[in-house]
Amino acid sequence: MIDALPLRVLAVVGPTATGKTALAEALASALGAELICADSRQVFRELEIGTGKPTAEARATRPHHLFDALSLTQRPTAGWYARAAAATRDEIRARGKTPLFVGGSGLYLRAAQQKSLFMGSDRIVRRSYNRIVCVADHLKTAVTGV
Repeated sequence: MIDALPLRVLAVVGPTATGKTALAEALASALGAELICADSRQVFRELEIGTGKPTAEARATRPHHLFDALSLTQRPTAGWYARAAAATRDEIRARGKTPLFVGGSGLYLRAAQQKSLFMGSDRIVRRSYNRIVCVADHLKTAVTGV
């Protein structure tokens, strides 16, 4: 095993079907890292086919976090992911291990990096966006008369 990097956070990211999971598994094995799902489909426990989730055998060899974390009846948000990823990352670091994010969801990865951007409630964020839309509609009407 290569010397672990306990204070760092690593990430394997990229488009669908490029071998992210296999690379992350190899890195986790070499570094003694623990994987954190950063994929918008792999977080759902009912989605097994076509998601490229780590195999049951791989999951048995080392900790895998946030894979199968939600049911399809639940609604994931960037705020949920930011909180869950931060807590998971901190728990992994507390054990002296290296967190290794793997996935292709840019939104989830951004939420993990910039948690504070996503910590407001959905209601507050939605209200802010609605204000922006109202202002944009008002400007459009003022400019076009329509």
